[in-house]
Amino acid sequence: MATQYQPPAYQPAPRRRRTGLIIFLVILGLFVLLFAGCAALFVSGAKEVGKNPEVNAPKKAYAMNQPAGDGRFTFVVTKMRRTGHVGDSSITRTDAQGEFVVLTVTVTNHGKTAQLLDASNQKLLAGGKTYDADTNVFADSKAFLNNINPGNSVTASIAFDVPKGTRPTQVVLHDSAFSNGVRVALA
Repeated sequence: MATQYQPPAYQPAPRRRRTGLIIFLVILGLFVLLFAGCAALFVSGAKEVGKNPEVNAPKKAYAMNQPAGDGRFTFVVTKMRRTGHVGDSSITRTDAQGEFVVLTVTVTNHGKTAQLLDASNQKLLAGGKTYDADTNVFADSKAFLNNINPGNSVTASIAFDVPKGTRPTQVVLHDSAFSNGVRVALA
């Protein structure tokens, strides 16, 4: 009698070790969490400084016509004036909601690389309130997204739209959105 063929008993395939893949995914996940956490802190800190420039700005206030440094920039506020509108023609004329407080500021880059001057980083303080610069007013201004090379200076006008009769006390000037800023007294 012939024996019948019997296939060998089922043997599961050897398990492939996936520990390398698991370790890689865990490390990748940790980096993603670390990056997301740092980004969240960075953004929330920048928003807090942008909302309230008094958070990090030193309490010492410089006087007008006195150099005041923040980061790569040295600021000198040379003039403050009030007006109901800016612009000379019907195309460039902008009327204030209240009135414009216009500051003339000379900005010098004393750093080793170019730095972007942005009017939106500058804040006017008056009566416990913080006012943003109106970046739409001076589209041709040297204060709107002007990259200043090392050693160069520009004189720029920065306008703040405030309620009529507002008495500004200080301006907080920043070389970037993330700097502490420097105070200049306007009284």
